[in-house]
Amino acid sequence: MNIRNFMKNMMQKNKGGTQAMKKHMKKLVGLASTVLALGLLVMNPAPVQADFDISNDSAAMVIRIRPNIDRSVTISTGDVGMDLGYVTMGASTWTIHPATVTIGGNINNTELSLTAQISGGWVFDNTQTVTSTASAENVLLAFVQFTGVSTGIAPAQDNEYFRVGTTSGTKIVSATTSPNFIGVPVGLAGSSGIGRFENNAGSAGPTNADMDSITPTAVRHMFSYFTLPPVTTLATDQDIQYTLTVRAGP
Repeated sequence: MNIRNFMKNMMQKNKGGTQAMKKHMKKLVGLASTVLALGLLVMNPAPVQADFDISNDSAAMVIRIRPNIDRSVTISTGDVGMDLGYVTMGASTWTIHPATVTIGGNINNTELSLTAQISGGWVFDNTQTVTSTASAENVLLAFVQFTGVSTGIAPAQDNEYFRVGTTSGTKIVSATTSPNFIGVPVGLAGSSGIGRFENNAGSAGPTNADMDSITPTAVRHMFSYFTLPPVTTLATDQDIQYTLTVRAGP
């Protein structure tokens, strides 16, 4: 092979390599362009077409639950001794053992109201005093006291138990000296503290005696105390009925 043919062959080989390189570069450039185009699409998404009716873009539903709530109260007389027997005129008598009052239901903050009625002809006194200042004939002095369950025997009448007072007394008072005592809240309606028919132990005693915002299953003791009139015109038995009614507390 002469020098001329050798140089010719070398130039053809170089020419073929150059063309292959050019084809490879074109492919790389094409691929880079595609990748760049995709990147631009991701970075610059096409604008979303406007929603001309936004009123139907969302929907909602409401599920209602109706709690089956209940408030209740029970009175268990147990061994209270509902018949106090023959009592001397002018003397005092009381229930030695308490009635047990239990709050039932399934809702908190239950409170009680108390009403009373005499059947037999006598009437309730109309003054907040330990002794009657009204016409003493046929006038009964009646007291109701709620305590904690640790009080198992009737306490003596004093400034705490079976006391008198317009806002915190325990006396059943009829404004018109009648046989009916219109219902009033036991304790303090819508508040807390020492109210009607409560004792001073409140929630700080050996057992809770607070009558405000009571919870279900709570138990209280209820005592009754009476002072008979010195004279009467009636020989019939006198029955005193107490009624407790639940109400919503604060």
